[in-house]
Amino acid sequence: MKKQKRQLIIIICILVLCVGGYLGAKNIPKEEDIEVGTENHTVTSINQDEVTEISYLYEGEIIEIIKEEDVFKYKADKSLALDQSVISNMLSYVCSIDTDTVIENPESLAEYGLTNPKNTICLTLADGRVVQLLIGDYLDITGEYYILLAGDAKVYTVSSYIPASFEKSVDDLIEAAKKTAEE
Repeated sequence: MKKQKRQLIIIICILVLCVGGYLGAKNIPKEEDIEVGTENHTVTSINQDEVTEISYLYEGEIIEIIKEEDVFKYKADKSLALDQSVISNMLSYVCSIDTDTVIENPESLAEYGLTNPKNTICLTLADGRVVQLLIGDYLDITGEYYILLAGDAKVYTVSSYIPASFEKSVDDLIEAAKKTAEE
């Protein structure tokens, strides 16, 4: 009797593993939908000088930075001195994004963490246009993130340095300005 119970438990475990494997494989994007190659695809191509506002999420807080007289300032307190070179560096990462991995027809944005994005980076341009980048899930295998350019039907993968460049609080931007002034 014990031998039969043990065999039944083993069979149930194997069945659970098979069902789990099936469901896991079902959520992997179809190979024909992912285009990886030597051809670069341009995600964004923006002149940094045209950016008049930046907003992004940092630890649950929306950071808003505006440009006045060619100087970026914290919207909530314009008297704070922000490090302009750090902000320029942040912009350099998002104003010109190229990638070689494109998912042409994603079935569900949830598969890529884009229905509830980790971050949303918004750039307002001088002509009033808003460019919005949604940062999705991190890919352990490649060290990249899924991103979606609002209004585009394609999902892209980009290097982790792009979202990492926006992991800055207002205090980080102020501290960087203080360090630059001391040097």
